[in-house]
Amino acid sequence: MNSKLKYILISILIILIASILFSVLRMYLAIRKTKVLMSIATPYQRSLPHSDMKILVLGDSTAYGTGSEKSSLTTAGRLGDLFPQADIQTIAENGLKINGLLEKVKTLDTNTKYSLILVQIGANDIMKLTPMKDIENDINTLVDTLAPRTNNLIIMHSGNIGESEFFPFYLRSILSNRSKEMREIYVKQEEKDHVHYVDLINSSISKLTEENPTLYYANDMLHLNGAGYGLWFDEIRKKI
Repeated sequence: MNSKLKYILISILIILIASILFSVLRMYLAIRKTKVLMSIATPYQRSLPHSDMKILVLGDSTAYGTGSEKSSLTTAGRLGDLFPQADIQTIAENGLKINGLLEKVKTLDTNTKYSLILVQIGANDIMKLTPMKDIENDINTLVDTLAPRTNNLIIMHSGNIGESEFFPFYLRSILSNRSKEMREIYVKQEEKDHVHYVDLINSSISKLTEENPTLYYANDMLHLNGAGYGLWFDEIRKKI
């Protein structure tokens, strides 16, 4: 190997290592911001026990409302604004996976019927590399458990996670592919009665958030801000 080629290869290696170290540091700082957002978030709920309209919101940090400036701007909060007469219960947790939500659903009163159930779950299964077969089994069980309790079950996950600037460049294609695989699993659920899937991947939202991340993401660049949840809610309304 001549000295010129050796110099080029060493330079490329140094640049590659530097870019990886930079992306790792950037993600570490973003994780710290995420933890702050999680600590200050408050899920939206409204107790109207005598109301004939009961809405249940279930899911992960996106249902919890992490990243929003205030709970009224989350999807649950916007449902509250749309249906001021409704009793709204939110059962959500940061970092929750589908199988964890299944455990929480077991605590619900099986005799209670809901006018609407909104489920926002799946992002953590994508990020934590849950096998797709397990995801399919878990979402099947979840939908089959919830569907008899409402005439309008809306399910969704967090769109194409690989588009988020939170992740280093070398992970984005993996997460994008997993997001699209999950979409195919969720789409199949619409074959069941009263089940509606909110498709965030094949919608204008994907392009808007990718081109204007600072407008729609919180400062960790992973969770949405109030405006971002507003985009989601525009799609949710189409299924109500």
